[in-house]
Amino acid sequence: MRAGPSAPSQIAARLEKLGYIERRLAARGRGIGLHLTPAGAEARRDAHATIEAFESELATAFGSDRHSTLLEALEEARTIIGGLEKRRAGA
Repeated sequence: MRAGPSAPSQIAARLEKLGYIERRLAARGRGIGLHLTPAGAEARRDAHATIEAFESELATAFGSDRHSTLLEALEEARTIIGGLEKRRAGA
């Protein structure tokens, strides 16, 4: 699934509306930078904690060796899919 060129702007607008980021003039007045608000920083911390807890649960459920094998297979799949996407974009 591909995102169009306006996708980053749409995502930024949604995050801004939620109060997670704010737009500020960049240094020397060139462009606009996106900055995390305190609420955005808290949401980021919460997301990382959720991911870590989920990874821990997966490792417990699969067992250490099977969990490592799963992570290796997922990383390999990501590499393969990335290559396929590049080929498709060039076709």
